[in-house]
Amino acid sequence: MSRHIIRPLLTSLLVGLSACARAGPAAPSSVPPATAAPTLPATRTSIPSPTAAQLPTTEADPAGPCVVVAAAETTVYQRPSLDAGVFGILAAGDRIVATAVTHDGWIGFDPGTAQAANVGIFRLRWVQRSNGVSLEGACADLSIVVGPPPGVCFTMAMEEIPIQSEPSAASTRIATMKSGDYAAVVGRGGDWFQVDLGLGSLGLNQTGWMSSESINFNGPCESLPLVLTPTGSTGSYTDPFAYCAAVGTMDAPDERYAGPAAPEAVIEGLRAKAGIAEDAPDDWVAPGTVWRCMDGDVWACFVGANLPCSAKADTSTTPRPEMEDFCSENPDADFIPAAVTGRATVYEWRCDGATPEVVQQLVTPDAQGFPSDIWFELTSP
Repeated sequence: MSRHIIRPLLTSLLVGLSACARAGPAAPSSVPPATAAPTLPATRTSIPSPTAAQLPTTEADPAGPCVVVAAAETTVYQRPSLDAGVFGILAAGDRIVATAVTHDGWIGFDPGTAQAANVGIFRLRWVQRSNGVSLEGACADLSIVVGPPPGVCFTMAMEEIPIQSEPSAASTRIATMKSGDYAAVVGRGGDWFQVDLGLGSLGLNQTGWMSSESINFNGPCESLPLVLTPTGSTGSYTDPFAYCAAVGTMDAPDERYAGPAAPEAVIEGLRAKAGIAEDAPDDWVAPGTVWRCMDGDVWACFVGANLPCSAKADTSTTPRPEMEDFCSENPDADFIPAAVTGRATVYEWRCDGATPEVVQQLVTPDAQGFPSDIWFELTSP
């Protein structure tokens, strides 16, 4: 980005030119990359309501609109905080129509650029009032707002959106977000997102759930933590992909999963990944299908080839008694069969005389300790 906000954009906001068209380059995505989930305060602190006395003092003829005047180069931020991302720079002499002010001295304006799904207060960009910034015109009439803090993922409502007590449309509706409302998004579970209604425009001291169909992100939203379903909510999921997205990592489905032991979507995914013949009947594939959750994704294995799907990888280099017996009977054997070594071993074994020894490692365990060569990550159909 240039060190200065593009002049044509600023010109469109000059006093007296309110009829000019707002044209400009496409804005960046409303969900910038993030490396960590948003950190919310452990205890909410009430933000004092601003009063008219806290508005900046008008410094010129109050007959015209309120205008930000930059006496020196001034940084423009995406949110009203020095910790927020930088949007651009106002050059000395730039004049921009102000539209809002916060109780602690931040001045908001609409940059007049295309902003995708940004609505309400998230359309504004911010400068901090200082010796390098002054206001002129009818500034006593500016809207006094509480700006969204930096480093928090928010959802912005473009229409009325129900907020449910649990991640289910059948649960109790606890609130309704209207167009322009916003709330912090604090986690996800399956096709639902958990929102903190106390950090946003609603000011309710509780959390709720919003369907993924209604979510409209703004901020660092790419690394939201997984949230388990409420305590006691057994049998909540029949879709293995929604279940894994909610629980994160499980070595086997627990009581929150209420679907079939071998879901059709898992069977079809295994056919493609494990090379199971298309004409193999489901009633033959299903009994050998094993699935689990890892990092929110579905992983599956097929035991039809005598594979140890339910066993963790055996990384021990200590020979089993069966291996010692085999080498005693077959000294210098080049290969110890899997029936003797155990199918979960990650090594190839041979006999050095009558002593079993490792030849090489064949398999690498995955993050949960299962043999990575027989487990396949599946995608939702």
